[in-house]
Formats: sequence, structure tokens, C-alpha cells
Amino acid sequence: MSLQHAYAVTNRLTGLAAGSFAWSATATNPLHANDGKMDKLCTIASTATSVNVIIDLGAAYSISAVACLNHNLAGLATLKVEHATNLAFTTGVTEAKAASTLGTSPAPLKDAVLQFAAVTKRYWRLTWTWTGSVAMSVGELFFAESTALTRAEVYGHGGARRYINSKFDGYTGEQRGHYIAGPIASRRLPFEALTESERNELWAMYHAARGGAVSLLWCEQYEAVATAAAAAYQACLFGKLTEDETSWTEDDFGVYGVSALMLRSLAREVGS
Repeated sequence: MSLQHAYAVTNRLTGLAAGSFAWSATATNPLHANDGKMDKLCTIASTATSVNVIIDLGAAYSISAVACLNHNLAGLATLKVEHATNLAFTTGVTEAKAASTLGTSPAPLKDAVLQFAAVTKRYWRLTWTWTGSVAMSVGELFFAESTALTRAEVYGHGGARRYINSKFDGYTGEQRGHYIAGPIASRRLPFEALTESERNELWAMYHAARGGAVSLLWCEQYEAVATAAAAAYQACLFGKLTEDETSWTEDDFGVYGVSALMLRSLAREVGS
């Protein structure tokens, strides 16, 4: 199977009240886990080696991707995704994605997405398990139905990292700086030699993100079959497209080229 990418723009957790999340341990600032940002963290006031959260979406929605963004458990923990037919998780408990070790690459972007065959359910449970004395934190949880693209990007793709700093030079020649935010990751997405339907898939993604007005979850590789998610399939980027305008050309009969898209992540760890 050729490489496929996927994306999602609608987070089914957005707007849910704190009562929709039942953490197994005390959660500090629980709504930071679904505020659409990654700079403020939901932290668990416990170093227990297993923590779970049961989430009531309020209605049954089709879900095929769960992302854990800006977490602090890279390489330390596994994450398991389950759903059930009741809030107490006593009936119809099914494993959507088996316990998967959260990958460490690319550092220091501590983001992971687990993908699986779409299922329409209301009640979900995430379980993190790790070793060692670690107080878990997470910047954002994202539940969505992802859309896979037919074609992969071509050569010319790339990425960048950026930190926001305040720097100055002293009269002695000394340089000082104050860390403000970051890292902010960028991802260049070039596509070429597309059919009309493949071009329209990119158009649909661009319009779904409202040209960058709406945050987009980019899944580097689409994978919804494996029991557990290997690290290579967890790579993702949560941010906004930077183009106010994009264009296409017909390079040959029925063959289209489109201008490269640039995706820039939201900032994290604001302050120092």
C-alpha cells in the first residue's frame, strides 16, 4: 500500500463541559485538555502509573482518530482507546486501539495520534500506563473522524522549527534572551500530477480549514488496521494552514498541479 496522509478539523471534544470528563485521578485545569490550544496543560495531581479518563461526547459520533497532543509521556507510556455502550463502562466494552507505546519522534513535539476503523459511539475511555514517578500532563485531546488523502506528497516537502524569544545584546557584548514560546513546527506539503478528484481532495481539506482560520490535525501516515499503533504511524501536527489563497494549474490533460500548502503548529509551553 502506498503512503497516505490523513487530516481532521472537527474535534468532538470542543465545547464539552468538565463534567463530560471523568478522570480516575484528580485533574488540575481539566478543560485545558479541550480548549483548542496546547500552551496550557491539564495535569494529573498524582504519580500513579495508570490513569484513565471516561468521556461522554453527549451523542454518538463517528470517530476514527484520537490524538494526545503536547503530552509529557513520550517513550514512557502506552495509550489505549476503548468505547462502550454505557457511561459506567460495564457493557459493550470494545478496544478501538490496543495499548500503543507513545513515540518519541520527532522530538520535542510530544504529539501522537492513534487511528482505527471508524465507529459511532458516545462513550469513550483513554488509559495511559507507565513506569516511574511521573505526573502526567496533556495540552490537548482531539477526537475526530479523519479523512485519508488518495495521494501522498512529492519531493520538495520539508519542515522547520521556530522558538519565540526576546533577545538583546548588552554593551559588554553579552547576549541574553528570554524564552517566550515554542517550539512552533512548520510542515510544507507539495503535491503534483494529481487527477481532478485528487485535486478536489486537497481543495476539500483547504476549505474545511477555512484557509487556515480553523485548526487542522495533520496525520503524517494514515493507518487504521493494526491492532496497536507503531511509533511511525503516530506522527501528527496540530496547527493552521498559512495560505489565504491557493491555486492550481492543469499541467497536462487531466493532470493538475497545486501550490504547496504550509501548515504551522500552535505554540506550546508559553513562558519560561
